[in-house]
Amino acid sequence: MIPEYYWGIHWSGNFTEMCGMPCILLENPSNPDGEFYMAMNNEDVRKAVNTYSDVSVRILGSKEPQHYYKLLKISYLNEHFEGTALLDWTSDVPWTLMPDMEYLQAIEMPKNPAPKATFVARNCNPMNNRMAYVKHIDDAIGVVAASSCYHNTDWPRCGDRECSKIEAIRPYKIHLAFENGDSTNFVTDKIYQAFEAGVLPVWMGTRDVATAVPKGSYIDVADFDTPKDLALYLIEVLADETLYQSYFEWKNKPFDKEFDDRFRVLWTDPFNCRMCRYIDAYKKGLEWDIVKQVAKNTEVQNEIIESGGEIGIFGFTTQQFYFIVSLFVIASILYFACRKRINRKFYLL
Repeated sequence: MIPEYYWGIHWSGNFTEMCGMPCILLENPSNPDGEFYMAMNNEDVRKAVNTYSDVSVRILGSKEPQHYYKLLKISYLNEHFEGTALLDWTSDVPWTLMPDMEYLQAIEMPKNPAPKATFVARNCNPMNNRMAYVKHIDDAIGVVAASSCYHNTDWPRCGDRECSKIEAIRPYKIHLAFENGDSTNFVTDKIYQAFEAGVLPVWMGTRDVATAVPKGSYIDVADFDTPKDLALYLIEVLADETLYQSYFEWKNKPFDKEFDDRFRVLWTDPFNCRMCRYIDAYKKGLEWDIVKQVAKNTEVQNEIIESGGEIGIFGFTTQQFYFIVSLFVIASILYFACRKRINRKFYLL
């Protein structure tokens, strides 16, 4: 299984040794030593805005799409939060469910998987039309659904225990990685679990998934006009082993540079450490590089801070900025004073 280290789910505690810098994240905002407060749902958001406004760094966080919580409207909340940690790789500290992709590359495909699809979901009334697609696909190739939605079989057992989700979907060729919404950049572990199981994911969700997975590694529902068109294509894929195997060519190729540059830091650098770096950068007034997940121009900015300055406006230190403003004010006063005297002379003449 994928090491929990990569998922960054345990974000409270002392991570100084792990992160190589002072890094203590506390959930309880009433603790006087707390560095930050993370709002994870509607109630947390209200507390952050109304109760914990004096906490130095408040982070808006969620592992759900933005439509899930009505208060996750970033345009409205910007003034109340000092950063975001969403399941969106454009947020300040992305809360990704992306595992180590090199680990997934090395996973062997299952031997003799059944030519059917699996579907696992608990939300049976999503905001999209995924259940209609499940029905069409079931009619075409068969869908094994052991969870609460579209349930048609018992959850499998592996010896004396219930199988994990990865173990449950691995015996079949296709997994329906259907999200419950299509919010921008919202990609959960559904598609990555298919990769971990060594099967072909059929994706329903944001089109932005193309940025977050290797090219040619999945089938996108949005590429088909109707559920019937998709079902017919899946019949073709299962009948043509060469076509099926073409979706796994990414496992034997280097990642595209664009993909590697954008996402490697998210699967190799724990969420906890990235959060600590962000808080440190924010409190020092340093600019933050969302892609690299580090403070920008740290060498220059650290020199400024060590000399007693702070990062101010337009790249100037606070002292430099106030000095320039002072000179401008003095020059303006002298200019208008001189102009007044000149005008008075002309008046007397």
